[in-house]
Amino acid sequence: MKRFRTLFLVLSVLLLAACSDFENNAYNTLVIVGETYDATMSALADAHAGGTLDDAQYAKAKAVARIYRGAFQSARIALEEYVASPGDTQRDRVTQMLVAMTGRLSELLDCARGMGVGIHDLKTGQPAPVKEEGHV
Repeated sequence: MKRFRTLFLVLSVLLLAACSDFENNAYNTLVIVGETYDATMSALADAHAGGTLDDAQYAKAKAVARIYRGAFQSARIALEEYVASPGDTQRDRVTQMLVAMTGRLSELLDCARGMGVGIHDLKTGQPAPVKEEGHV
């Protein structure tokens, strides 16, 4: 799991650094991460409504989600400030905020998976593989 999170963060930073249109890539990162958050929260709400998660588990997931939302808003504001006044300092700040935000999203995904909530693949709509008892 930690390997996936590290790979996700590295790819996010490389995507931003390798592309010539920084603003569009930063915006697209916000959109994709936002969609992933929405799918995760929907899956958690469904699991809670279906009785898979108890109130305490759901409250814990929502607490982790609040931390992510703060990071998301910080990244969004940093991008708005960059658009209003582009420069290397602002660009670096956007990159730092996006990296922090993706890290917080990874924490939310880890929390959901740790509670046994499967997250759907956003591109195919197929559920994430579920471990069967006795199989690794």
